[in-house]
Amino acid sequence: MLRAALTSVLVAATTLVAAGASSGPAAASPGGSLRITGVSDVLVDPARQQVLISDAKSGTIVVTDYRAATKAVRSGLAGIGDLVLSPDGKTVYAAVADAHSIVAFDAATMTETGRHFINVAAFPRTLAVAGGTLFVGYDFGTANSRGALGALDLPGGTFRRNFFTADGSPHEAPRLLTAAGAPGRLVATDVSSDATTQGNTWVYDVADGVPAEIASTTAAPGPVADVELSRDGSQILGVGGPCSTFVAPASDPARRVSMHGGYCGATALGVHPDGGRAAISYDDNRVILFAAGLDEMHGSFDLYEDKADRLVWQPGGSRLFAVTHDWYGSYELHVFFEPVTTAISLKATPAAAKRDTPVEISGRLNASGPIGEAVAGLDVTRTDAESPSGRSLPQVVTDSNLYFSFSDYPPVGGTVTYKVTYRGSGVAAGSSAQVSITVARSTPALQVLAPSSAAYGSTVTVTALLDQNLRNRTVAIWADPAGAEPPRLLRNAKVDAYGVLTTPVKLTRTTALIAKYAGDAWYTPVSSPARLVYTRVAVSLTNSRQYKTAKLGSLPTAYYRKTVHPLFSTTMTPYPGRKERLQFEVLRNGKWAAWRNVDVKLSAAGKAAYTLTGAHTTGVRYRVRAAYLRGTSGDTVNATTYGAYRYFTFTK
Repeated sequence: MLRAALTSVLVAATTLVAAGASSGPAAASPGGSLRITGVSDVLVDPARQQVLISDAKSGTIVVTDYRAATKAVRSGLAGIGDLVLSPDGKTVYAAVADAHSIVAFDAATMTETGRHFINVAAFPRTLAVAGGTLFVGYDFGTANSRGALGALDLPGGTFRRNFFTADGSPHEAPRLLTAAGAPGRLVATDVSSDATTQGNTWVYDVADGVPAEIASTTAAPGPVADVELSRDGSQILGVGGPCSTFVAPASDPARRVSMHGGYCGATALGVHPDGGRAAISYDDNRVILFAAGLDEMHGSFDLYEDKADRLVWQPGGSRLFAVTHDWYGSYELHVFFEPVTTAISLKATPAAAKRDTPVEISGRLNASGPIGEAVAGLDVTRTDAESPSGRSLPQVVTDSNLYFSFSDYPPVGGTVTYKVTYRGSGVAAGSSAQVSITVARSTPALQVLAPSSAAYGSTVTVTALLDQNLRNRTVAIWADPAGAEPPRLLRNAKVDAYGVLTTPVKLTRTTALIAKYAGDAWYTPVSSPARLVYTRVAVSLTNSRQYKTAKLGSLPTAYYRKTVHPLFSTTMTPYPGRKERLQFEVLRNGKWAAWRNVDVKLSAAGKAAYTLTGAHTTGVRYRVRAAYLRGTSGDTVNATTYGAYRYFTFTK
């Protein structure tokens, strides 16, 4: 019965300390001194990693960090009781009985931001937030005044008074319980020592902000020293009489079932918000841990001369906070399960290697405290060009000093990264580290073959030659014409069995031909040396105004009267700013010699005309040709090109 009941309350928990009733006491933190004279409530603020302890006797709130170091003290709050966080975590509400008020504090600075006065006769002592409503447990300050339940709509609405009926109220301000997994449920329990009401419990549905009773017991089932609600709100857990640690369904609070009955003298109870573990303090100065389905203790902490007044778990974390006192009235805050942080130091030898040669990865798992295991298993992942998403390698195990090493043979080149991960233990946080090495890749041979020169508009064949024995056999052949025209891809395909890839290209400019290989995990990317194909222009020259054309010797020659000025017309491949050069030569002593050079600007269509003026000498033989001279004719996008000669002479 006990096991079944506890199993339904708690979900499975991971090992917190060494399992088994025979486990030795776990070490507690030394404890941080608290300037209080009693404990009203303890609130853990996970967003700011701080603990707030209220003390009704001294009228103070003490704020500490997670290591029990005091950060702030707020005084002047006589009769202060419960503390709760607003739903957004920005405000701390405190029930201050002697001020008959609910006092609001900024959670970040703990400066007072407002007060909600209730009634001069009302003494608020307990609080709970459910469904956006702040519920208040209060009494009227006299020995038999009875307890009451009110509500304040947040952030500062009207206070609504007692929801208890006259014949069904607690002896004093009730303990109020809520659960993260049941935001619409509120439980009120009489924790007084009055024999006629002790243990009476009321369960409400408060989803709409107005308590609607769904279950209760008014038969005084027994004393309650501390009480908690399970995460899903379905069960009530508490400690009461000398050997009474109980669990009861919220649907029937009177039906208590003993829990952990083998241990007597319980004084305080803390149930982790995740529902997976419970801590109970006992009057023999111990805190005993229990997990789901276990009747025996799961582990323990020894408080030595201290006794625990309150046990509170860190929401969303592993820490357990205990506020204790000793025989001399000194109070301390102890922190259990302070997370052990870990970090992995890692190095690789050598940092640069060759494929299929061994590298050694070594390191150490560094921890801020004991990790709870003699040796640790570490996960290893290798990421490289062949396995970009990572490939798991065999797990490596540390030695007793948490050192480790392993060897690997990187199968591919490029950047190879090894990631080592420690998953963590029940007491130590996980961590990971990675180290990268550079693995050399081979450089393949790649070249491009093509003619060294070509005529304008001609089509030539480009051939790329790649090493044959490569996994990636794709080559891209690019053409980069001279001038502003961008490079263009001619072909991107796999080479054949002989490493050959060909493609045609039509040439209009002098063009650099380049083959590119993207590389792979074994071979580096590489580009071939550029093969420059000098491309000539198209050029033609005609002459006109001659009176006849006849052979002079073996050469066709145009005959002009000496009073006529010959017209020479040129057509040449156009380009912005391009000029042609007309080169005139004269035959002297049987040899052609330079006579005159004329540069003529081409039109956008590549046309030019030139008239040879001046006095013309008869009986002399001349010739002329049109030329494109790279760098002289206005640009450099083509190779120097000479047209055919035109022969002419003058007569009377």
